[in-house]
Amino acid sequence: DMSGIERGKMRLAQESYNMGTLLEETEGLFISQARSKGIVFNVATAKVADLTVIGDQLRLKQVLVNLLSNAVKFTDKGGSVQLKADYSDTAGNKVRVKFDIIDNGIGMEPAFLAHLFEPFNQASATTAQKYGGSGLGLSITKNLVTMMQGSLDVVSAPGKGSTFTVVLTLPRGDKRALAQSSDDAVREQTLAMSGDLAGLRVLLVEDNVVNREIAKRLLDKVGAVVTTVDNGKKAVDTFLQTKPGTIQLILMDIQMPVMDGYEATKQIRTSEHPDAKNVPIVAMTANAFNEDVGAALAAGMNGHLAKPIDLRAFNRILHEAKYKKD
Repeated sequence: DMSGIERGKMRLAQESYNMGTLLEETEGLFISQARSKGIVFNVATAKVADLTVIGDQLRLKQVLVNLLSNAVKFTDKGGSVQLKADYSDTAGNKVRVKFDIIDNGIGMEPAFLAHLFEPFNQASATTAQKYGGSGLGLSITKNLVTMMQGSLDVVSAPGKGSTFTVVLTLPRGDKRALAQSSDDAVREQTLAMSGDLAGLRVLLVEDNVVNREIAKRLLDKVGAVVTTVDNGKKAVDTFLQTKPGTIQLILMDIQMPVMDGYEATKQIRTSEHPDAKNVPIVAMTANAFNEDVGAALAAGMNGHLAKPIDLRAFNRILHEAKYKKD
């Protein structure tokens, strides 16, 4: 994403969508994560439940997911994270939508806040070691909000937590047109995920907890048997320990700690495992430029699946793996 922003290749979609649906989907990504960490997760989004707007819902969701992910990450057990959303009418049939992501986590020093949105910036040298991450998330988030001609502000103090506020002005959308397109999308998704995929044995390699959960849910829905690992080294070790024919498909993220997807693929392909040369390995990454696709193929992968996942492309890859001819 940062590469696309810097090259000026990122474009924002302009489509009608329901704000309530977007926030419900976003909420669902964090409920189990917060619960497992012992964090209270609340949402107050009822005021925008029926709001239809025009814009890029994927990028807005990305903004909210980045901010909520940080809030959960930097809030300890017993803490709380809240997502609030409200709107007001403005001129020109537009609405001013405000999102607040509030936590009572570790907070930030004033000196750090001044450089918060700079690329690769983290609070200290130990931040990445303790919490993970590259220091790019907030920089990308700030750029996306700016592209949407909105504002992103933060109030924070050490030991007191942080509040991130996103404000966007968006045109109202057509509810009737949205209802029709939603019906069409449901039919397309039902068709895309049809077919007998039950029992497909997949090794899912993804270090991002949210991305891993989304992909696993999709695989679970079609009855696949999923093994998940969070870095390339674990993927290689897991594959080498399996009996021939056990894994029918490897979905491989690229940028991961310990060992990236390219190196993991090379080690699998050059191993002595009977399936090393034939098991389908598909890159699953946000990097979708031509050179990234070429790098994936050069490393020994069979294909490239861009994030966010397109259900029809995902369906095709699953079917090819399930009914692969030896």
